[in-house]
Amino acid sequence: MNHVFISYSREDRQYVEELAKYLGDSGFPVWFDYRIETGDDWALKIEQAISSSAAFVVVMSGAAEKSKWVKREVFFAEGQGKPVYPILLQGKPWSFRLGDLQFEDVRGQSLPSKGFFKRLEENVTRQSEPCELEFH
Repeated sequence: MNHVFISYSREDRQYVEELAKYLGDSGFPVWFDYRIETGDDWALKIEQAISSSAAFVVVMSGAAEKSKWVKREVFFAEGQGKPVYPILLQGKPWSFRLGDLQFEDVRGQSLPSKGFFKRLEENVTRQSEPCELEFH
C-alpha cells in the first residue's frame, strides 16, 4: 500500500488527528488506529498496517516514550526496514531509540514544515485528490 502509518500515545490523539487531517488534505493516505473497528484483532491490524505502509511517522512525547505500544510499533517498523520520520511534539528527543535520526520539531503544537512533506514524498506518493478522514 501507499500510506503513512502514525504511531502515537493516546494522550497525543488531538494533535495526531490534526496532523492526519493535514496530511490527508495534502494528498497523503494516512493510517492510524482510528481505523480499528470493534472486535478487530488490535495487534494484527497494527502489524498489517505497518507492514503495508510506505512510511512510519512516530509522534514523540513523554507519554509516547513510556508507551509499550509505541515502542513495539517503532521496533516492528525498524525491523521491516520502514523509513521512520520522528516528530517531536513535546519533551526531549529520545536518546536511545531513534536517537540517530533527525526529527521534526513541532513543540508548541505546530504542524510539520514543508521540508517534512518533501521528505515524505520520497517514499509516499501523493494522491491527486485529498484523502478524506473520518474519525470516530
